[in-house]
Amino acid sequence: MNPMGGRPQLLKQLNQSTVLDVVRTAGPISRADVARSTGLSRPTVSHVVSALLAADLIREIGSGETSVGRKPVLLMFNGDAALVVGVDLGATKMLLGITNLDGQVLAEVQVPTPVQQGVDGVADGLVAAITELISRSGRAMTQVCGIGVGVTGAVDTESGVVLAAAGLGARDWPLRTILEERFGLPVF
Repeated sequence: MNPMGGRPQLLKQLNQSTVLDVVRTAGPISRADVARSTGLSRPTVSHVVSALLAADLIREIGSGETSVGRKPVLLMFNGDAALVVGVDLGATKMLLGITNLDGQVLAEVQVPTPVQQGVDGVADGLVAAITELISRSGRAMTQVCGIGVGVTGAVDTESGVVLAAAGLGARDWPLRTILEERFGLPVF
C-alpha cells in the first residue's frame, strides 16, 4: 500500500528535495553516502540523482577515495543553476538584488519609488528596475526562476494582492499578477 495515499508525484518531490538538500549541505558526496544519509534505497537515490543532474541542479565533479572497489563519483550542488530576484518595495525607494541559488549576490539596484505616478507607475518602475537588475547581473532572463517581493503594508500572501500600503497609495493592488504577467515567472 502507498503510504502517500496515492500521491506518487508528492513522494517524488519529497525525495528530490531530500536528496538535493543533502547534496547541497554535505557535498561533495557520493550516491552511496546520500543513500546512507537519507535512508532512501540506492535505486531511488540513483533515479533522483539522474533527474537532478538533468535539471543541472547538481553536478558530478570527479571521483572520491575508497579503500575497496570502484571509486565513487562525487556530487556537488550547482548554485548557478538558476537565479532569484529579491525586491524590497518601499514608499521612497526600491532595493533589488539578484542571487544565485547559493545566495551569492550578483547585482543590486536601488531606485526611487515613483509613488507620484500611482500604482501603475510604481509597477512600471518596478518592472524597469527588475529588467535593469537582470541586465547588470550579466545573466540571461531565462536563468531567473522566481521573484520575491517584500512590501511595507498588508499583503494577502495567498493571492499576492497588496491589501493596503499607504506609502504606495495601494489598495487591493494585484502586484503578484502584474509581475507574473510581465515576466512569466512565479512571484512570491
